Amino acid sequence: MENTKSNPSSKEFIPMAHKLETPVRFRTSLRDLADKIVNPEEEKNLQDNLVHFKQTLFDFMERFNISKYQVKTFRDDKKQTKGGFSKKAVQKHAFKGEQGLRLVRDNLSNGAFLKSEEVDLYSALLNRKLVEETKELTEAMSDRERVEEMSDVMEVFDTMLKVKKIDGRIIEQKRQLFDDKRTRRRLSRRKVI
Repeated sequence: MENTKSNPSSKEFIPMAHKLETPVRFRTSLRDLADKIVNPEEEKNLQDNLVHFKQTLFDFMERFNISKYQVKTFRDDKKQTKGGFSKKAVQKHAFKGEQGLRLVRDNLSNGAFLKSEEVDLYSALLNRKLVEETKELTEAMSDRERVEEMSDVMEVFDTMLKVKKIDGRIIEQKRQLFDDKRTRRRLSRRKVI
């Protein structure tokens, strides 16, 4: 009698794996918004894109039951051990004697010393980092990975606001207004039906 046992596939079946994956709408909207922030068509659209990106992050956190406290705690712990993206020190170079920025964390500029005029390069590196961290967030499969990547995305986002000289409080106020309008629309639809 022949053995009719089929060969298992190379991918293992993980029960409920679909619940671990990031829904397509979050994956595409977060990546598209990150691209729009990095390459804004117009400067006035940049603020709107930042607001929508932050709101989508909050929606993502709500979908996967991630609290702001978890993200903040993880972010603070990581800052203490690795330093932050925003941890740049304006200082004099030891040998050259010129003012500049010393960038720290995750080889963002390989610890290079940038002259003060090279802030555009710093901004470009942050843009690249935002796209990279957003991609990692949408590919995360466990709750711990999501919290870790969310803290990285939020840190890069906040640093970008500082570099672009945009007040984070204004972005947060606009995001809350947007969220309130959206909530009111949902409630009004329920009452009508």
